[in-house]
Amino acid sequence: MAHLPGYLVEAVAAVEQDDPGQAPVVWLSAAAAAGLRLYPDVGAVLREAVPTAATAAQLLAAGARRTTNTRTCEDCGAHPETPCTLAADGRALCGTCAHITRLRTRQAEARAAAQDVAETAYRLLADEHLAVLQIDYTPGEPTAAGTPRPPAAARLTAIDRTGTDLYDRTVRLTGPRTPRRP
Repeated sequence: MAHLPGYLVEAVAAVEQDDPGQAPVVWLSAAAAAGLRLYPDVGAVLREAVPTAATAAQLLAAGARRTTNTRTCEDCGAHPETPCTLAADGRALCGTCAHITRLRTRQAEARAAAQDVAETAYRLLADEHLAVLQIDYTPGEPTAAGTPRPPAAARLTAIDRTGTDLYDRTVRLTGPRTPRRP
């Protein structure tokens, strides 16, 4: 129930006399409704309140413990079954939005790391003492049961910045009794 300004009380009374069983409805122009302020009837609210045995201190403590709006995601507005988790920026997010936020953070970190790798590669390729080593392994023959064995040999190739071979050798990684050794 709200208190109406004096100029509307007469309109409400007239509607109530016309149809006593019907709730009063008053149509207002937008200009008249713009300044209308409804004040709640505090007495009606207190009459409907259920008394409690809790003290004021207990009610304040319970109010402080109460979580507010943890079941609504602040990003997408979803109402998940489980409580939303707090993101690093303090927003309550559902599981999906929290996962997307973590993915976006990881992508930003990967972009920054890729930039660092590109700068390191540029610096290394500009060095005149650069050498590149490539290792190609010859796989070992599996056992009769199919269990893989370690590599039997490795071919080591080293080149300089211009592509000239500096070293090219094949090295046996197994003992002399290994079948089909290189």
